[in-house]
Amino acid sequence: MRIVIFFIMFFCPLLSFGQSDDAKELYRDANQSNKKGEHQQAIDLLKEAISEDPNFLKAIVFIADIYNFKLQDLDNAIDYYERAIYIEEKNYIVYRLANCLFSNGDYERAKNNYNKYLKTANYGKSINEVKNKIKKCDFAIEAMKNPVPFDPINISNVNSVFPEYNPVLATDGSYMIFTRMIKKRMGRDEDLFVSFNYDDGWAKPKPLSVFFNFPNYSEGAHCFCSNDNQIYFTACNREDSKGRCDIYFSTKDGYDDWQNPINLSINSSAWESQPSVNRRCDIIFFSSDRAGGVGGKDIWMSKKQDGKWSKPENVRALNTPYDEVCPFISRDGKTMYLSSDGHIGMGKLDFFVSKRDDRGNWSKPINLGYPINSPKNEYGLFVAKDGKTAYFSTDNLDSKGDLDIYSFTLPEDISTESIADLTINILDSQGDYLEGKEIIIYVYDRVTGEKQKYETDESKYLIELNFSNDYAIQVYAKDYIMYSDNLSLDPNENQYEKNVYLDRATKDNSFVLKNILFPKNEHDITPDSYYELDILVKFLKLNKDISVEVGGHTDDMGDEFYNWQLSGKRARVIYEYLIKKGISKDRLWFKGYGYSKPISSGKDELSRSKNRRTEVKILEVKKN
Repeated sequence: MRIVIFFIMFFCPLLSFGQSDDAKELYRDANQSNKKGEHQQAIDLLKEAISEDPNFLKAIVFIADIYNFKLQDLDNAIDYYERAIYIEEKNYIVYRLANCLFSNGDYERAKNNYNKYLKTANYGKSINEVKNKIKKCDFAIEAMKNPVPFDPINISNVNSVFPEYNPVLATDGSYMIFTRMIKKRMGRDEDLFVSFNYDDGWAKPKPLSVFFNFPNYSEGAHCFCSNDNQIYFTACNREDSKGRCDIYFSTKDGYDDWQNPINLSINSSAWESQPSVNRRCDIIFFSSDRAGGVGGKDIWMSKKQDGKWSKPENVRALNTPYDEVCPFISRDGKTMYLSSDGHIGMGKLDFFVSKRDDRGNWSKPINLGYPINSPKNEYGLFVAKDGKTAYFSTDNLDSKGDLDIYSFTLPEDISTESIADLTINILDSQGDYLEGKEIIIYVYDRVTGEKQKYETDESKYLIELNFSNDYAIQVYAKDYIMYSDNLSLDPNENQYEKNVYLDRATKDNSFVLKNILFPKNEHDITPDSYYELDILVKFLKLNKDISVEVGGHTDDMGDEFYNWQLSGKRARVIYEYLIKKGISKDRLWFKGYGYSKPISSGKDELSRSKNRRTEVKILEVKKN
């Protein structure tokens, strides 16, 4: 026993009596340097302390913590945590080591250390949190065994030594707006930048309008809608801010002539950011840490009703007790991409995708897989209108120094439905663009029943449509006749253009309602024809000074008298519906013409179908 005591006292004095005075002094100096932000100086002093006392556990852990929390040097942090554990296996050191291994992508060793931590008697962390990390390790190990296709391309002309993130493309892909963080001596400044896409590639970025970028304030995280003429973006700490960061809205009047941004009513005294608006511009998703959520930062949504945004609702199916940020609602309106560190993933913030069903329920978010996701942060995913080309930011690849913007092709199982472009040219009877008029456009999806309304003063208008569907289209303006047509999309074609001729609403001018249909030999219209009738009601209510005749027409098949009677009955049904909807019968007339006024030869079925029509003729225009 005396020999053992002698050995401990003389050969292990550090374990018995603690650190030397010199080592303690160096430790105190290192602590002061670290508080001043002189992290490397602190490390050098701590290394001196360790040279004085190789078993100075606090100094070794201190070095590991600086590498881990201050310098983000995981390799050195892991090395010093392991040295500390070799001296004494404290559970908090095991946990920090496990976290570093996890963040470094060493999932097997991270899992082993998390399990080791769970076996300790003193739980310093939530058991559920550690178990969640173990599940992430298991997921990551399997994901790396089954990688998904990934071909990231650095958008080099856009990126710089500063962080670039949250890329959003214009509808036609002609330009990109993104956030760049300029690091300054007194802090940082986030601004919106724009880069135009030319034949030879992306141009050098320029700061966006001064309406968006305020000196020494942060702006970013944005989205477009309405032909890119409306922008929603985030700005922080402005004079009219309700919270730390708020969502603002601005409209464009002419080429790059943006109006003063408006602070949205959905903002609170908390943090709101990263808006994403559906293509109809009537639903907005955003991230917020406001009260009433599921976790830290959650995905919230608001609907526009009668021109006003509703009280935001928490999208609980997407959220966890941790953070969900950067929502992106795709152009198909039912696919949501988001970043989360709460759902099971590869590490920090991972990309996930969720699908909304016909009842409005969101599916459980699915991880986009490895190597799209990595042990580091992935956020700001944007998917172009083709549903396949994605843009995002990461510092995990060949970046120029920090977060860079990349593009890649989404695997088919996590891509979205493609979108077709319909360009409508609104012309007068002479073929010139109709200028200076408030034009109303309606688009009705006959497959899904989705209804879209657009109000514009532009004579060239771009509308996005789902592929493979049939559409009814109506266009009108005050003092001009109504236009009615239909369009069937080819799944192999994504660009459509339609010239819409609007003639003056003068006496005897007429237009055909091409989406009013009747079953054969019947005078009751089909259910989906009521949509066009309701638009005719709106047209007549806008143009209150005109009176019209509803004329029914048939083809030449069958008995002439029967066709005359049938056409009259059909015209009467529409006449009565208009009266029911509030149009004065003093402004209405109806008449059946049978086959007396054909507009086509009637030699084949296509030609005969053109003769079977409902035509509206202007009888009178009252002068004010």
